Order: sequence, then C-alpha cells, then structure tokens
Amino acid sequence: MPAPDDADWSGFAGQIQKLAGQGGFNPFALFSAAQRFHSVFLAPFSPALSRARARFMEHGDGPLGGAVEALRAQGTVSREEALAQARAMFQAAQGMCVVVLAGEQGVATIPQLFFGHITPQWCQHAVAACGAEFPAKEPLARALQELGASAMQGRTWPALVAGPERGNDLLGYWLDLAGGVVTSQEQLLRQGADRLGDRTAVSRRASGRPPRA
Repeated sequence: MPAPDDADWSGFAGQIQKLAGQGGFNPFALFSAAQRFHSVFLAPFSPALSRARARFMEHGDGPLGGAVEALRAQGTVSREEALAQARAMFQAAQGMCVVVLAGEQGVATIPQLFFGHITPQWCQHAVAACGAEFPAKEPLARALQELGASAMQGRTWPALVAGPERGNDLLGYWLDLAGGVVTSQEQLLRQGADRLGDRTAVSRRASGRPPRA
C-alpha cells in the first residue's frame, strides 16, 4: 500500500478518534481528582494485537472486527467500503501511541494507533482523541513534540517515552509503570471482591438467611 500523504494521516487519526467514541467511551472519565497526565510512549504492537491485526487483514473478523461497524456508524458507507477503510487503516498503522494517566489507584491508558509520522496534524488529532475535556492538552502536545525530536535523533522502542514522569532513568520509568499496572489490577480485584460481597449479602437478606459473621 502506498504511504499516505499528510492529509491522509490526518484522516486516519480522525477515524481513530471516531472509533474511540463508539460505545460511549470517554477517556476523561478515567480521571479522578487525584489522577494526572503521567507520560506518553510509542511502542510496537503487542503479540496479541499483532495476531488480531493479521487475522483482520486476512479474514476481516476477529477481535478487531468491530472496527467495520464502528466506521459504518459514522456514515452511509457499505460494509465492503467500511471493511476496505478499516483494512487500509490497520495496514498503515506502525504501532501504538499510549497516553498514561496515573493516580492513587495505579495507572490507566488511552491507546491509539500510530502511523509512523509525528507531524503537527497527527499530534493535534492525538490530543483531540483524549477527549474535549482532557485537562492536560498542552503538556501532552509538548510530550508528543519531544517524542518526535527523540525519533529524529534515532531513538527507538523502548526509549520513545516523554512526559512529566519520564525522568532520566529509563529502566526506572518502566519499572515504576509496571508497578502502577500491578496496583491497578489489585484495585480492580479488590473492587470486584467488594461488589461480590455486597451481592452475596443482598442475596442472603433476600433469602431470609442471616449475614455471615
């Protein structure tokens, strides 16, 4: 597939923003009073996403199959046209751009497809894809510019990181990020256990059984 020009990169990024909007997705909802913009990094596709991408390119289904209906929901294109657009989009993608948010409950991420060119247009769309109420637009825009400068200097994964928590210790950054992911998982497990306990208590009351001590 020929490399798209700058206008095409803008269009691709716009499609990603629209896809992110499907299903009521609101990245700003990830924020709480204690959460903040942590960092942003560029990364290759994960093994799972690479497999899903390859399946979609060959068969048009799999974990990424929802992209077709998401594109159709944005206009009046046929399924065949939407499938062609989605395939072109995933074919052009070079990897992922991941915005990291951090807080007391760990980290959350806003992943986007990255198309290999850190142009001003792409940066604008990358910021816009985080939501109209995203409170760290300017810091994120500066971090994306830093990523572009790093890439021009020849840096590659896993060194393509920028943002307030990047620091000078790259290994330390990734270890801290991994710790934040673990904290997030612990919070999810704890909340799930709490909800299960609440449902169990309600069930016992409804059945007339006394609650467990």
